[in-house]
Amino acid sequence: MRVPLLDNWSLTTDHASASYGRPVLVIDGTAYGPADTVELVSHHMPAAEAVRRLTASASLDADERALVKAFIFEG
Repeated sequence: MRVPLLDNWSLTTDHASASYGRPVLVIDGTAYGPADTVELVSHHMPAAEAVRRLTASASLDADERALVKAFIFEG
């Protein structure tokens, strides 16, 4: 499963770094876990916080919301 977030950002279980159904954030092909630091709009933050911000007002179906929740609360 894949949830696109930005042009080059997606939350996915379809990456070699994802295991046991736990998603990873993929940015330009590099996988990040919830506690890894990423840069979003010139601000460094944990990947889980970046995903939370990007999906806060997004229209997501139940499966996509579950994937986001699994990532945010994994760490």
